[in-house]
Amino acid sequence: MRSGTGKLAEARSSWADHLGVDEPELLEFLGCFQIRHGQSEREWRERVQDAAAGARLRTDDAAVVVGLQQVRDWVKAPRRAFSASDLAATIDELGLRVPATRALLVAQMLERNPRAEAATYSIDWFNLLAGEDPRSRRTFADPAAADRILADLATARSRLRAANLHDVEVDGPMRLPLWFTIGTQLGATAGFTLRARAGGELWSSTTTPAIDVPLDLLLPDNDSDFPVGRPWVVSVSLSIDIADDVDEYVAHALPGVGHLRVRVPEPGPAALTGAAHARAVAIKLRDELRILRRRLRPSELHLFLALPGAGALLLGHVWDRMPATWTYWDLGQPGQYARAVRVVN
Repeated sequence: MRSGTGKLAEARSSWADHLGVDEPELLEFLGCFQIRHGQSEREWRERVQDAAAGARLRTDDAAVVVGLQQVRDWVKAPRRAFSASDLAATIDELGLRVPATRALLVAQMLERNPRAEAATYSIDWFNLLAGEDPRSRRTFADPAAADRILADLATARSRLRAANLHDVEVDGPMRLPLWFTIGTQLGATAGFTLRARAGGELWSSTTTPAIDVPLDLLLPDNDSDFPVGRPWVVSVSLSIDIADDVDEYVAHALPGVGHLRVRVPEPGPAALTGAAHARAVAIKLRDELRILRRRLRPSELHLFLALPGAGALLLGHVWDRMPATWTYWDLGQPGQYARAVRVVN
């Protein structure tokens, strides 16, 4: 092959083109290539099991037998070409795939998500919001939709558990109250691990939290704003400082309710630097609120959020042993909000 001319040279060139390499690389490969025809049935089964494990297919003896029989049937049948999708379909028909250990939950609310077709579990909330343009879809068309949200998530939780799927990636698109609510309904105490994309990263609830992250919890100067047993307003300013907007809303919608301001030193789009930082902020906020709760016993919380969706998911994931919590839609105008979903732990 190396010194061949004529048809051999044409075959050498065609073979190299087919493999996407140059001819010296092809000849180097052929110099190392051996056909080993003396291996036992047991050795071949081991090789099949290794390949199957890498392809996330079953490796048990029964699965190998099924796969071998399919190949025998193909060999006996008339010659045929198979595409990747043909092989994938056959693998599915034979039940040879290993069940996914990580589920994908897609909640479509602002607009359609193409990942929904391949999701382990998909929830369609598109018609629950008023409006057509995703930028203006900011409130429920019917307030009763909040009950539908919680019912759908209860069903998702049951079905994921039944399928033994507890590691769940969540995708939207959604607004912050829904990210937070999903986090609470598939929370740590329910036995779920959650993940979501933030920029180019996948933030996970299993990430080890960063140490000593700065987080300010600012109470009003007047302690009488937080009498024992009364509701609280909690604004979480991470992506942008929303405290003044929340104050404006609270003045007419929740008069007399004390406002607890939570913020990082410099709110902004990059205030959370990654999953470790987001986890640390979520856990620190929850722990600080628990300390205050033991002393002041709030009847409920009114939660206003400004942080990435993945951050809201991670916050909801650890939101246990907390009072009943109202989340709020940001209506896109200064000082304008509307109630979204009430979460009860």
